[in-house]
Parts: sequence; C-alpha cells; structure tokens
Amino acid sequence: MSAPTKSQAGTTKSHGAQPALLAAQVCFGLFPVFGKLAMSGVGPRALTALRIAVGALVLCALALWKHRAAFVAARVEWKRLLACSLLGIVLNQVLFLEGVQRSSAMHAGLIVCTIPVFTYVIAASFAQEPWSARRAFGIAVALGGCVWLVLARGVRGTTGAAPLAGDLLMVANCLLYSGYLVLSRPLLRTLPPLVVIAWAYLLCVPWAPFLYASGPPDYAALDGLEWASLAYVLVFATIVAYLLISYALVRVSASTAAIYNYLQPVVAGLGAWWLLAETPSAAAGVAAALLFAGIWLTTAGTSPRR
Repeated sequence: MSAPTKSQAGTTKSHGAQPALLAAQVCFGLFPVFGKLAMSGVGPRALTALRIAVGALVLCALALWKHRAAFVAARVEWKRLLACSLLGIVLNQVLFLEGVQRSSAMHAGLIVCTIPVFTYVIAASFAQEPWSARRAFGIAVALGGCVWLVLARGVRGTTGAAPLAGDLLMVANCLLYSGYLVLSRPLLRTLPPLVVIAWAYLLCVPWAPFLYASGPPDYAALDGLEWASLAYVLVFATIVAYLLISYALVRVSASTAAIYNYLQPVVAGLGAWWLLAETPSAAAGVAAALLFAGIWLTTAGTSPRR
C-alpha cells in the first residue's frame, strides 16, 4: 500500500476535525440548558467559582504537560493575561450565568450569536479589521434582531416570559467576551491557545473564594438531575468543549470552524424545549432570522487574524 499523499493526509485531518467541531458545539449549546438546571441548586456565582477552580486545575496541568516552556515564558505578559481573565472568565461567566438564571436557555442560545458581531465592531474600532458598508449593514441587522429578541421576550416556559434583566446581562456578557477575543489576539500570535486560556483561568483563581462565599451551595440538598447538570457544566462546558475546539483549529481554518457556531442556538433550542419545556414564539423566530442574516453579512468573507 502506498503512503498517503500530502493532500490526502490533509483531507483526513480535516475530516477528523468535523466530528470534533460538531461535538464542541453540542457541548456549548447545551451549556445554558444544563446550567439552568444546575443553578436550581447551585447559585450562578458559586457555579462560576467551581468552573474557575476546575478550569484552572485541568487546563494549567494540560498546558504544562504540552507547552511547559511557553507556559513559563507567558508570565511576562501577565498584565494582558490578567485583563483577558477578567473579561473572558470572571465577568463573562458571572454575567452569563446570572443572565441564564433570570432568562431562558433559548434566549441564551440566540444572544451568544452576537459575539462575532461585537468582536468585529471592537476589532474594527481598534483598526484590527477594515470597515465596510456591507458589514455595517450586517451589524445593524444583527443588533436589530438582538433588540427585538430582548424587547419581545418571545420564549415562554414553566417560569413564564423571559425577563428583560436576564437578557441584558447576557448581552453584556457577549460584549465583554468579544473584548476578550480582541485583546487575546496579540497573545495568540506567539503563544499556543491552550497556554493563553490556562493563564486566564489561573489569574482569576483569587476571585473564586469571594464568588463562592457569596452563596455556597447546600450539596446535600442537590438531587440527581442537579448533580448531573453540575457535572456536565464543569466537565463538558468548561473543559471538553475547549479541548475539542483546540484540536479542530489546528486542522481546519478558523472560518470553517466559525460556521459550526450556527449550531449552538439550534442545540440550545432543542435542549431547552426537551428538558426545560421552553417553547419559542414567532417573535423569537424573527429575531433568529435577523441575527443569522446580520452575522452572515458581518463575517462572510472575513479572514480572522491571529
């Protein structure tokens, strides 16, 4: 048997990345669903503290194992890494979980779609991306969909209509996370992604005790579903999803990986309908159409910079 050609090897690697990308989006998409279930027994701040502790322990161990020299050298970038940890981990996760607790998992799945739009706006404002009329129109369409979703509050479930405050908290979370993505770009030119995210988790560890102390959970009162949901959030939404994305990004382009992000609201919607009895309205459908159209107009044809 002849050895595979370079193109055949590349195709095999690309095919191997597709299941990883699909699995990662399932992990991320179900995060608001299982997060909402877990937060019936564990508050959002305590859950954030647990995610920080688990993420710092596991990701730092993996970074030291795979990139020891880069991990040690990265300490000279501690100021930028500290800013990344505040935007991308502490504030991002607290706002997201506080928002999910007050709103619906379906709304969470749709609102996170604004991250590419916010990221482009911030990057263009700092001259990292060029402005264009088409992209400006896409921003207006996507933000119009987001505003429509927040004001219409078009999901109804066992807890009633999705509250405005929860949606606004998740919009703020997306804005901060977009800032993290832009801020981390210079670091990713010289450091492996695993090293950057590991340091981001490590530097926010001092916040974990304060977050946990604000509302420590009563573990004895957790039922089986709450324990399973907590395990899902800590293992799959915190560790596995990121490792799958990291595995895929070295095998396919960032633009190819970005296409899979459109699966997140679909997965979140199906999971929320099945496990949380949330049902979308026509208003949510209109918002989803506007968000998807705006994201496509804003991001199509862009070549993400590293």
